[in-house]
Amino acid sequence: MKSVILAIAIASLCAGEAAFAEEQVQPWSRALEVVGYAETVRASFSKGCLKGNPLAGTTAYLVICPKLKSIPSGLIEAAALPYLQKHLSVAEARAAIDFYTSPIGRGLLPKILREIETGKFDQLSPEDLQQMDKANKTLFGQALKRFGTDKEANVAVARAMLAYEP
Repeated sequence: MKSVILAIAIASLCAGEAAFAEEQVQPWSRALEVVGYAETVRASFSKGCLKGNPLAGTTAYLVICPKLKSIPSGLIEAAALPYLQKHLSVAEARAAIDFYTSPIGRGLLPKILREIETGKFDQLSPEDLQQMDKANKTLFGQALKRFGTDKEANVAVARAMLAYEP
């Protein structure tokens, strides 16, 4: 009987530690998901994959382009996660989640992705641009900008994509 109680106590402790570990990663993982990070990365690369683009002939693009659509979002997000954690506090990650899961954020994201993918900046209305400007001036918006321009993060994501074997 004592061994059963001990086993239950150990299992509960392990479950609690696992939940704590998940809580430590969760807001940043969720933020990457709701801001469409993996989709944004794919859209950014897809421009370079287009015939006639000088990037399409580079070694990295010759490796990434054929498998770009099959690279799992989880792989891209996992490579970016430690860098996002450096740039966003828990509160900023949660604020980004709140914005990008709101009707405004959900409406903006597909338009932003189309603009990135096509290179044509004609998707966002003047009202959309005002909303983006307002979001970009917040603490979470400024932190996301720092993350988006983090060269180490971009290299880590590109290396993960290069190493991926479908």
